[in-house]
Amino acid sequence: MRSKTEHKEIAGDSYRELRVLVEVSKAPNLSQRRLAGRLGIALSLTNILLKGLARKGYIRIVRVTWRSWMYVLTPAGIARKVQLTFAYVDSFLDHYRQIRQIINDDLQMLALDSDARVAIYGRTDLGELAFLVLRDLGVSNLDVIDNKPSNDNFLGVQVINLDTVAVANYKKIIVAFPSDMDARCQDLLDVGASSNQIVPLLQNMDLAQTHTDELDRRAVDE
Repeated sequence: MRSKTEHKEIAGDSYRELRVLVEVSKAPNLSQRRLAGRLGIALSLTNILLKGLARKGYIRIVRVTWRSWMYVLTPAGIARKVQLTFAYVDSFLDHYRQIRQIINDDLQMLALDSDARVAIYGRTDLGELAFLVLRDLGVSNLDVIDNKPSNDNFLGVQVINLDTVAVANYKKIIVAFPSDMDARCQDLLDVGASSNQIVPLLQNMDLAQTHTDELDRRAVDE
């Protein structure tokens, strides 16, 4: 398991370095302005990052015309990209394991039996984790509720609109949102749920936000 310092590095400067290496490997002819747009950073910072990678021997800057350049990954750059990719994946999976363990601990305390009917409020990544953990704990009567109308399935379960849910059917309703927890709990109270039914996940919101940030970074990469 990586230290907090290593996690911070992967999420900061090293993450930007990885993004540059990935983008350059996909499109060597990409202009600095377009590269800056893809990275979501200033053009001046992009220039600094490229020059820094060139100094380290990770990329080679080749002049194509008097006003255009090509950025080519060197063998060292390819190796560095692989190294940072593995480090990033390891960091992400470590956050995932931490969040899953917290959810497991929270839900085990409910002492739910296999016949208990449980709803998960939130078609979110945390909702997906809660669903999987509840299955592992032997709870099979699971529904998913969301506050936006949808005909979609969530992990093979039809999503129920919050406005039409019969909250009295559930022993517990797991609130699986990484933010605005008070507002989401109030949503359930407004449709008739009791405070004893409502179980908000991840009271350690700092760790939850870290997990959400990691998911956001993954989405940007994709």
